[in-house]
Amino acid sequence: MIIECKHCGAPLDIQPNATLARCAYCGTTQRVKTATTQFRQTPAGWHAPAQWTPPVQAAARSVPLRFDHTKTVRKVVLFVIIISVVTTVLPIAIVVIVMIAGAVASSSSSSKPSRTKRTTKQTSTKKKSTKAHDLVGSGKASEVCTQAAACCRLLTPGSAACDLLEKTGHVPACRASLDSFKKAAKAQGLSCE
Repeated sequence: MIIECKHCGAPLDIQPNATLARCAYCGTTQRVKTATTQFRQTPAGWHAPAQWTPPVQAAARSVPLRFDHTKTVRKVVLFVIIISVVTTVLPIAIVVIVMIAGAVASSSSSSKPSRTKRTTKQTSTKKKSTKAHDLVGSGKASEVCTQAAACCRLLTPGSAACDLLEKTGHVPACRASLDSFKKAAKAQGLSCE
């Protein structure tokens, strides 16, 4: 089917069941229903002209326009790539950020000051031993954080957040992140074991 572009008047070869058409000369998108039909069936051997000069009565300026079907193809490919990236990477990045923020918030809320001096001494002693256990030097800490970072990398390759998680060496944050990563990996059919 050949219709006339509403902007520049160029002939556009489209599929009969199409609802929208994009002009390969001026780039205007238009509804097929409202366009002027030149031929109900594309004539055998018909090819779009390499150059089109809009007639004086057309809305477009009367300057020669080149046929460029690659404009449409490039835009469609770019759109598909953007949608793929947004629907794949963005949710994973949000999950990683939320998990790290939640782990940091839970670790900061667990260090509340005590009310009495006697309790303060006991708490500070207890905190010191907990901190010593939670630091990277501890074998368990580095193992949990390494596992969490590896699982993070499986879900979000190249993410700097994964490296940060491994470097923090904070066991509660690493454990929380690892549990969340395992659930996310399982949902995607992956394994972090």
